[in-house]
Amino acid sequence: MKLREQKGEQSQPTRTWRMQVRDPQARTGDLREPSRETGESTSVADVYIYDLIGMWLGVSSREFMLDIMALGDVAQVNLYIHSDGGDLFTSLAMYEFIKRHPAQFHGYVDGLVASAGTIALAACDKIIQPTTSWQMIHEVWTYVEGTADELEREANRIRESTRGAAQVYAERQAGGKAISDKDIDAILVLMKAETWMLGERAIELGFADEISGAVSMNAILPDQLRRYKNVPPILMEKTMDTNTKKLESPQAEKPDTNALMAQLTQERAARMQAEEQVSKTMAQNAKLKEQSDKLAQEKVVAEDLAAKAEVTRLLSFHDEAGAHVAKITKAEFEPMLKFRKSDPALFAECIAARPAFDMGTTPSNWGNDEAPEARSASPKKAKESHAKMYNTICAQKRSELGRALTKEEIATAHAEALRRVPLPS
Repeated sequence: MKLREQKGEQSQPTRTWRMQVRDPQARTGDLREPSRETGESTSVADVYIYDLIGMWLGVSSREFMLDIMALGDVAQVNLYIHSDGGDLFTSLAMYEFIKRHPAQFHGYVDGLVASAGTIALAACDKIIQPTTSWQMIHEVWTYVEGTADELEREANRIRESTRGAAQVYAERQAGGKAISDKDIDAILVLMKAETWMLGERAIELGFADEISGAVSMNAILPDQLRRYKNVPPILMEKTMDTNTKKLESPQAEKPDTNALMAQLTQERAARMQAEEQVSKTMAQNAKLKEQSDKLAQEKVVAEDLAAKAEVTRLLSFHDEAGAHVAKITKAEFEPMLKFRKSDPALFAECIAARPAFDMGTTPSNWGNDEAPEARSASPKKAKESHAKMYNTICAQKRSELGRALTKEEIATAHAEALRRVPLPS
């Protein structure tokens, strides 16, 4: 996308824009201030889009919007388009921006305006097409992969997008009048057939308003056009690259095409380098995620082993006096292991409060009918441990519920405390 520069100025070329803001009544390219009598702008800007619409290397909707806004208060924008298409959503964004802009937009079909390019063109208040220039409309298409359901969903989305594009064309044809489904269906027939229109045909079908003189058809890119199915043979014979086409105007100097091409090449190389860097970064992130997942899995395994070792030790160990004791029975091993994994802190508190017993005896009230003896700890210490556990359980329940406990909940807490820290017989 390019804008012509003002005659006489020596500005550095940019990839997307060369601009000229001029008085439409003057023979020179002098910049004019708004009319002192009406306060309205009398300036005209010539804007060129000689590129793809969107895509990776084309003109983005953001570039288009920012550069049009940079023109300031202009009365008219002459939009010259030579594009074989691009991204539908980028062109729709350009369409909506043009429709909202206060300036009058006059669209010119320079050589070829195809596919997505026709959406942006349709927003113009007037469309002028030379007899030798072409417009082309077709159904929306895309690349996709996935399951059958995903492909069906994408197919439905493409059908809806195609109908949305048809509505844009139908509204353009109606000139502000209400349109019907019949109007949209008529456009859909043209899109399905991939319709190519010279100037007179475009006016007949409502895609242009005026005919201008013939232009040289030497800026078509055959390699890009081959993806279409009904390309007129005359277009496929042209070989000159769009980016080397010279912009000629009686009121504007010829731009330095060598500088433009050099800058375009540099920007494309920089973009490719950035894309390569993004790919490398994504690969590194994927590798880091894989390593992180592996470490997390190893941590889980290590924690499980640590929990099992801790609970296993409670089956048999020597106390400070050197006595061979235990704090849990074999029947309690699995429940205690689950308890340890689910709440390590509470488990440690419960085990600390639970008295140890000699390996030769097992507390009779621990749920083991074969245990003949009571625990070896003193009754006083056992009661204190039980009371502490009971208070801890009640406090936790009150915190969870946010209220005082009922009689049934107090009884349940007492039973749980007895289970964790039994009282001596």
